[in-house]
Amino acid sequence: MNAPVEITKLRPGIPGKVMNLAGGEYVIAPLNLRQLEELSDIIDSVANLTTLREVSQAALALAFASLSRNYPDITEAQVREIVDVGNMREVIETTLDVSGYGKTTPGE
Repeated sequence: MNAPVEITKLRPGIPGKVMNLAGGEYVIAPLNLRQLEELSDIIDSVANLTTLREVSQAALALAFASLSRNYPDITEAQVREIVDVGNMREVIETTLDVSGYGKTTPGE
């Protein structure tokens, strides 16, 4: 069994939507312009994601970018521990929604 993920407390200032990830409350913050540019290929392809691998890679990239805004010490390894198969589609939808893209469900 893995040890609980320890992440620095919330840095004030970037509002978003609170999600329960691995039993903890985390703020999914909107992506900034740099992140939007870097992740544009993923964002543009979200509606066409069909395999579990594609969805999990998109969820990891979007969650890491979003969470790093309020949790600057978070690592990709930590994000892999708190995002799971049960919430990864919701993480994608929430990240895009708070970033102004509206809800886009992978594979729809």
